[in-house]
Amino acid sequence: MTAPTLDDLTLGKGSHTTRDQGVCFMEAVAWYANEQHTDQPACVAYPLRSFGIALNDRLPEDKRQLLKPLIFDVIGTAGDGLDEQRWKLLRSWVTRKALPEWLELAKLDDLAAKARAAVDLSDEDLDVALYEIRDLTWKARNERWAPWREQFKAAFAERIRGQVVEQLRKANMPVAAVAAVAAAAAD
Repeated sequence: MTAPTLDDLTLGKGSHTTRDQGVCFMEAVAWYANEQHTDQPACVAYPLRSFGIALNDRLPEDKRQLLKPLIFDVIGTAGDGLDEQRWKLLRSWVTRKALPEWLELAKLDDLAAKARAAVDLSDEDLDVALYEIRDLTWKARNERWAPWREQFKAAFAERIRGQVVEQLRKANMPVAAVAAVAAAAAD
């Protein structure tokens, strides 16, 4: 099967078993590089491959198509000795641009400011800062979900209690036994 022109190519989300089912960004790269169908083309440097897969799968359909011109840019990057610089560039972009924007969307402006401030840190200090941001983000998430979690648990316990009581009544269990089992089920 011959690769289509970029204008005729549509990049899909996720990986595909065959090219007839569609192709993601990395599968398209493998196709244009004359490799077997895969989302792990050997001709692409690992940092670019890893980032390309994540980007492909997270972009909306229309934005994903903007990756097509980059297909030829990543072919032949494997083994060129630039992976360390690529990781630093990707890490800088994630820290400086993506993470703060995501945190601001989540209304975590204080954490976004910390992420932006971490740009000039050494690798070790940056790791510490990112772990702190991660921990604070999880804490904020858990605090925001706590009321919902408690409501869900209460509703679930009530439903289970009702089902257990109904089953025990159908089995002609004494009222005291029904009440004891219902209390245990709620716990």
